[in-house]
Amino acid sequence: MNFQPPESFNRLAARRLNKEGELFGYDIEWSPVMRWVDYDPERLVPYENEHDIGQYFMFAKTGGGDPWCWHAGRPTSEDEFEVHEVDLFMYIPRAPSFIGFLFLQHVEGFLSHKNEPDLDFQIMNDEPIVKALFPPEFIKQAANIEKLVREDIRRGVKTPVAYQAFQNMLEGHFGKRYLG
Repeated sequence: MNFQPPESFNRLAARRLNKEGELFGYDIEWSPVMRWVDYDPERLVPYENEHDIGQYFMFAKTGGGDPWCWHAGRPTSEDEFEVHEVDLFMYIPRAPSFIGFLFLQHVEGFLSHKNEPDLDFQIMNDEPIVKALFPPEFIKQAANIEKLVREDIRRGVKTPVAYQAFQNMLEGHFGKRYLG
C-alpha cells in the first residue's frame, strides 16, 4: 500500500516540528511514519489476517507507548484519515483529521495541569505547531479553555467547568464518535 501522510503532517516535517522523540500536547511523542505492523512485526504479523491492523500507519506514540495511527482505509476529507489510538485489540477513533487530533491533544493537555507553570510550559512547547497549523478558530477556542483552566487552578479546583466546556467543544467539532 502506498500511503501518504496528510499534507499538514508533511508541513510539520518540512519545518522539522515533529522530530522523532519530541513531545507535543498531552500525549504525543513523534515517531517515524510506518505501517504499525512493521513497528512490532514479531507481535503483530501473526494477527494481520485476523484483525484490520494492516491499514494502520503509525506517526507517534502515547506516553504509555501505544501507537497513534492513521487508518488508511478510513479517509475523511481531502487527504485526511481518521486518527486512532491502537493496541492489538483496541482501536479507539480520536479525530477525523490530523489537525483536529493535534487540537484535541493540545487542549486536553491543559486539563491535566495542576499549576500554571506546567500549563505555561506546555503552551510554550506546543506554540510552534499551534502557530504553523491551527486555524484561527482553534486558537481562539484553545485560549477559551486555557482561561477556564487557569481560573480553576487559581480557585484550587480540578477543572470541572473547563472539562465540560472541552467536551462540548469537541462534540461540536467532531461528534460523539471521537470523545474519549
